[in-house]
Amino acid sequence: MDQTADFEDADGAAAASMTAATDGIAAFRFPLAQRAKVVTRGGRWHHRARPATDPPSTTRPPRRCSSSFVVGVGGVGHTTRRRAPAPPAPPEGSMAGGGPTEGNQLFAAAAAAGEAGFRRRRRRRRLRVLPFSRRNETSPRLLAKMGIIGKDNDTVKVAAGSDSASATNDTEVGRLEIARENKRQIGIPSAALLILNRIIGTGIFATPGTILALCGSVGLSLFMWVAGICIAAAGTAVYMELGTGLPRNGGEKNYLEYVYRSPKFLTTSLYTGYVLLLGWAAGNSVMFGEYILHAARVEVTDWNKRGIALGCLTAAFLIHGTALKWGIRLQNVLGVLKILVIVVIIIAPLVNLPKVREVNNFHDAFEGTTGSGYGVVMALYNVIWSFVGYSNANYALSETKNPTRTLKFAAPLALGGISVLYMLANISYFAGVSKEEILEAKRLVAASLFRNMFGESAERAMSVFVALSAFGNVLSVIFSQGRLVQELGREGILPFSRFWASNRPFNAPLAGLTEHYIVTVITIVAPPAGDAYNFVLNLISYPLAIINVFVAGALIHLYRHRAAWNWNPPLKASFPVAVFFLLSNIYLVVAPFIPPEEGQSVYDSLPYYIHCVVGFGIIFAGGVYWVIWAKLLPWIGRYELVRETVVDDIDGWERTQFYTRPLGKRVQDDAPPVDYGTANDGGDRRD
Repeated sequence: MDQTADFEDADGAAAASMTAATDGIAAFRFPLAQRAKVVTRGGRWHHRARPATDPPSTTRPPRRCSSSFVVGVGGVGHTTRRRAPAPPAPPEGSMAGGGPTEGNQLFAAAAAAGEAGFRRRRRRRRLRVLPFSRRNETSPRLLAKMGIIGKDNDTVKVAAGSDSASATNDTEVGRLEIARENKRQIGIPSAALLILNRIIGTGIFATPGTILALCGSVGLSLFMWVAGICIAAAGTAVYMELGTGLPRNGGEKNYLEYVYRSPKFLTTSLYTGYVLLLGWAAGNSVMFGEYILHAARVEVTDWNKRGIALGCLTAAFLIHGTALKWGIRLQNVLGVLKILVIVVIIIAPLVNLPKVREVNNFHDAFEGTTGSGYGVVMALYNVIWSFVGYSNANYALSETKNPTRTLKFAAPLALGGISVLYMLANISYFAGVSKEEILEAKRLVAASLFRNMFGESAERAMSVFVALSAFGNVLSVIFSQGRLVQELGREGILPFSRFWASNRPFNAPLAGLTEHYIVTVITIVAPPAGDAYNFVLNLISYPLAIINVFVAGALIHLYRHRAAWNWNPPLKASFPVAVFFLLSNIYLVVAPFIPPEEGQSVYDSLPYYIHCVVGFGIIFAGGVYWVIWAKLLPWIGRYELVRETVVDDIDGWERTQFYTRPLGKRVQDDAPPVDYGTANDGGDRRD
């Protein structure tokens, strides 16, 4: 469909100038002396001059607008339109009068260059006329071809007669935008594998035995997996909408800050405790050690398992801290390997049907069902643990090419494929391993399946593949959590924000990775013997349910006050889906306090509610930090916290730093927080 950009200049002047848009992109304005059209057909630009004698439309009067067409490194679109009176007749020398002006020449040259470039490169990404809400889609090479920036990507071309200071500023803005664009390395395949790697860890291989023990029957166990898939699908839809509305690194932090703004800085401080004090990579690191020892036929003890877990964690930390591109490539390879392993598990019973006939788990599928409240919710926690990571791509949207399109395809593709594989893998377990063997094997169900089907050698090989799957998950967790810590540093909530926000020297958030590494080491070593894996699993899942309650509530609030917040992102989850996600997570928060029946607790020596208490304590620790940092210390020191935004002069990232100002002293203009873009051209809503 043709897309048309109309240009008018009310005073008849024909000039072209480079300006910096308010959101920090380099923008090129083309005010012309008469209406013209730039039409895209099949990805090509056409320039048409409309004669001054064109008759008005017979269907409706021509729309008179005061608008500017903006072309910049950040995107292509229209500024906000306002009604304006019809322009006067074009002066002599304008395009309508026959004589080309400098502005018309520049415009015609840009249009001609764009058309020629697209004719030569038909398969390259098409240039589209887009609203500001979908910026960051213009290639720097295309802009160089159109003459907007230099071919070396560091010079912004301006028309003769422009103010030199303004030109210098525009050059700097353009250079920083190009630096940001060069950081975008994640496409649809990498984003899908990023989600897949985060979800598929050891959950599908280790939790079926625990879920069966808590549910008591095969039928209820499978129903728990279906319920978990529905919750994960609703969560994916919610995070897709919020991610396309606020497309930047940080994930939940952005969405909570955007809606819950009062008291000032409290939301970010609470979320800080959640991010900094949880060792997300601990569970799969422990399972890596257990499966490696099982494959090596070495007796598994608490400390040799934890020692190998620390080695796995250290390797993942060094890879992502010093070689980002190779880390992403390794994640992608292991992501493909995980899929192959699950496919092999699915087809294993089909290869050895005589063995399958000896197992009779589906004859009376609901025999032995317990149905206790504690058992159901803890089983659901194990399923949710197996799906943790459906929002993983949201943590790296600043490094994602075309975030809206990437999320639209990558997230549903990854979650849909994983859901099908998970259900088929569970059916395969129950078809090839008896109920008693599954309960006895506990976390080694996949290895037991291959022993029954193909013998002990196959069991050892499967243990190695499951260990590699766990390592891929650890890589993915380290990748995302390091960027979350970096976002907290950029916000200025953590001391020494420049240290946390930096990507030097390896173009990776080394400081954030180091913090998560230290916390995960403590999480691996601290729990008592026998309870380490289950405690880590529940400790991660429970605070996540608390956060998701507020995330779903934020989206529901935006739905109910859509006009006031000007909320209109490209992708939408729908109100019923958001409500379902909210109610599901409220249940996951409340139900674990129900006492278990005798012998049903998942812990050997810890209280059944320990993960709930620790989870709330971690989040509230952020609240204590907020009271001390934002309230108590300013009151004692008689100062107030002021936030300013600075831009790094090398890699173009923004960070927010705080400084103190004595009470009673005022400055005319304190720098406001950076608005990193919302779903609308209207920017951040301020009450």
